[in-house]
Amino acid sequence: MLRQLVNRLYRDRDYQAKRQKQGRHTAYDYALDRDQKALSWAIRALVQHVPPDEKQRPEPPREPKKPARRLSPAQRRVYKGRPSWNGLPKRDWDGPDLPPDYATLAQPSEEVHREAAREPAGGDLGDALTGAPSGDS
Repeated sequence: MLRQLVNRLYRDRDYQAKRQKQGRHTAYDYALDRDQKALSWAIRALVQHVPPDEKQRPEPPREPKKPARRLSPAQRRVYKGRPSWNGLPKRDWDGPDLPPDYATLAQPSEEVHREAAREPAGGDLGDALTGAPSGDS
């Protein structure tokens, strides 16, 4: 925890130095300076109250990083020359998570198409434009 706080202090210090170099000074810089002082006093107080035997203990090891997701040499030979935009989904990806009803709403069913094909036309387009009634006159 203390390492994270100290790293934060250094990051903020570097950020402030960059802003001063650019000639920028805002209320945020004042607040950042005030917060850095308070944080450094708090760290100092914490360290003073930690028992000596606790200070001697080594830090626990960090969790190992996840391996990079790269293709193996055999996979590289298989995919050599193939673009990644070939229309096939990426490995280990089934597409976006859509709500269950979206798939049925996105594409009308065959029944809707059949009904639309059976309905009679509402009249001639020419009749609608001229204002003449459709059918026998």
